Amino acid sequence: MIRWSVLLVAVSLLAGCAARDVAPPLPSAVTVAVAPFSQPQTPWTFLAGFSAVEGYEAPEKVLTTMDRLLGELLDRSSREIRGTPVTRKCEEIVLSELQGSRVSALEYWVRTGRCIPADFLIVPHLLYWEERAGGEWSVESPASVIFDLFLIDVNRGTIARRFHFDERQQSLVENIFNARKFFGRGGKWITTEELARGGLEEGLKELGL
Repeated sequence: MIRWSVLLVAVSLLAGCAARDVAPPLPSAVTVAVAPFSQPQTPWTFLAGFSAVEGYEAPEKVLTTMDRLLGELLDRSSREIRGTPVTRKCEEIVLSELQGSRVSALEYWVRTGRCIPADFLIVPHLLYWEERAGGEWSVESPASVIFDLFLIDVNRGTIARRFHFDERQQSLVENIFNARKFFGRGGKWITTEELARGGLEEGLKELGL
């Protein structure tokens, strides 16, 4: 019989083989702003690729939770971060200036970034959120969350970087290749908020923030 210790070492090595690329950090002198989390509902609000899970409508309290988590992580940054209150105000100004005109999502956010003003603007989209049903050691349904983070280069008017997170927590038996993550969480079933926080930390690193 293979000893568990040997198996766990092998699993850990396999889990480390598919590390994701991390973008080089943004220059410390740039100004970064962050928009509040939203759920894209119509084609013109899509920045790229993914849309919300069909039939899912994010409750306001979940969007507020995601804003809080992202804000707490950005508070650790040494850069100048302009928070959601400033961005919301500029969103209102841009919408007033457009007066119903149809523009692309990218153009809308670039205009918002220039209003702030900021060099880069983080635009976060929540696509799905499912609460854990059960406790730390046994669940009927695990935590699940899907979101996008877009980093808009305001000066160039482009999407500079993008991070997509889509995870439903799985047991070691379901996915042995996630062993490092599984044991890093203490072998427990975590809450959706904990899952989202981990995803946001990963996302900010990949975006160079």
